[in-house]
Amino acid sequence: MATLTSAQHVFMFLWIIGSVAAGDLKAKPGKDVTLPCNNPTGSAVTKLVWSRPGLKDKYVFFFRDNRSYETNQDPRYHGRVELKDLQMKNGVASVVLKNVDIDDSGTYECEVTISSISLPVQSINLTVSKEDSEDSVEVRANAGENVTLQCNSSTDAAITKIKWDRPDLKGLSVFFFRDNKLHEIYQNLRYRGRVERKDPEMKNGNASVLLKNVTVNDTGMYQCWVTTPNMPGKLLRSVHLIVSERPPKVPSSKVGLGVALGLVCPLVGVAGFALGRHVGLKSKSGPL
Repeated sequence: MATLTSAQHVFMFLWIIGSVAAGDLKAKPGKDVTLPCNNPTGSAVTKLVWSRPGLKDKYVFFFRDNRSYETNQDPRYHGRVELKDLQMKNGVASVVLKNVDIDDSGTYECEVTISSISLPVQSINLTVSKEDSEDSVEVRANAGENVTLQCNSSTDAAITKIKWDRPDLKGLSVFFFRDNKLHEIYQNLRYRGRVERKDPEMKNGNASVLLKNVTVNDTGMYQCWVTTPNMPGKLLRSVHLIVSERPPKVPSSKVGLGVALGLVCPLVGVAGFALGRHVGLKSKSGPL
């Protein structure tokens, strides 16, 4: 079994305490996208797993013992994902996702295993959109928070219908409002009771909604469609929502202990310095 050298352990430690988020990517439908991931140790990779929160037991890409497996791969990714470098030289564990679509928008996670050691998960946020940058925005939140998905019509005409969609939900909406009434029959179950209009009167063309108590599974692309008497259903805004797990809270007792130690240690140091100085002065002046 391969072992890590001391230098590799040091490199891993420095990498672990730093950020392991790879960042954000934007792409147009139909393009091929490289999802970056790196193995900082340089040792041979025994297992590589690319996944997406919400896919349950299915993977985007699964590689082990020098070959990829489609058994546990989500069907939508069959034949569309491959290693950027088949030999994974220089620690490159990136993959190429081919012919991306709006449904591919979301967070991707890369986990590298060396022998029995799993390295920290690296993540990348992919946004696939046909819209120009001014019509597409990104919103970040922690799990448990309430998030406003902004959308405004440029016309003052009365809004007759608001539809918020997620392309990957296939058929059902996130929010469906028509003729001054919310229609839950067209709403995906996971969003029932969690979405409401930001402004019930929809003044000044405000079609924004409030999504409550978000979870990691809410990460994805949201599209706002608005209809007025003079405007048929039109896509006005795309919002890429990225939800992260809430950082664990540090118990107040530990915080208090840390603060106390932080205050005590400098005082001990000062007292020691003063005592040493006093003893030194006594030794120089001789006995009284």
